[in-house]
Amino acid sequence: TDEFNWMLNASFELRYALWRGMLSRLDGNDNVGWRVQVHIEKFDRLIEDELARMQAEQEKLMDKHDPKTDAVYNQKWTFSTAMLYSATVISTVGYGNITPKSILGKLTTCLYAVIGIPLMIMYLANTGDLLAFLFVKYYSATRNLADRIIKQQSQQRQQQLTNLPSELKHRTVQYPVPITATLGILTLYIVAGAVLFSNWEGWSYIDAAYFSFITFSTIGLGDLVPGKGTLTDNENGKSILCALYLLYGLVLTTMCFKLVQDDLF
Repeated sequence: TDEFNWMLNASFELRYALWRGMLSRLDGNDNVGWRVQVHIEKFDRLIEDELARMQAEQEKLMDKHDPKTDAVYNQKWTFSTAMLYSATVISTVGYGNITPKSILGKLTTCLYAVIGIPLMIMYLANTGDLLAFLFVKYYSATRNLADRIIKQQSQQRQQQLTNLPSELKHRTVQYPVPITATLGILTLYIVAGAVLFSNWEGWSYIDAAYFSFITFSTIGLGDLVPGKGTLTDNENGKSILCALYLLYGLVLTTMCFKLVQDDLF
């Protein structure tokens, strides 16, 4: 840092002397008592940023990545990006945009996946079954209410069923959820993700919807990943929302698969 500040002042002195048309400052202005100085904290931060940029460029040349994914190499390990990374690991999506570089990080990832993937499967199975049960329950309640209203209107018009027992009037039936309704819910969630990521990342709606589908199906090709617009330091909250969107989307997909399976069965 001292050497850098010395070179900075020497360059300033030379440029100032050349500007005044002299070889040195001998006009009585040498004892002004100020110096150009970069503080050590800022200097260290600048050096770290420059080294990170150089490492990213070297990795980009070694891996021969597509220029469209250049923003991926500008990421930093923050809490929010680590949360998104954790969600992609245990959900087996694995975009590949955030990866560990150290040996300890790789070993920790393997151990974390061995423990986290079974927990994720249990979470998806139990939560998906619960959401499917609640969805069937409220769907059946809505259908029964609609049928009851239609029957009452029909009785008022015809006036023929006024003496029927009350249990026939208020009979509840458990309706199976049709496949069209299930696919409609999943489509609405994908459309919501398409609108969200198209605004964040500047993608087209087709690309954003494609990204949502690839995510929920746990394919995770990695051709489209939440990039610079989502993972920058000043917008770390977006990566947390991406992780939550991923986890809730997987649960919703599991619920839809459960409902489709029950309907087909």
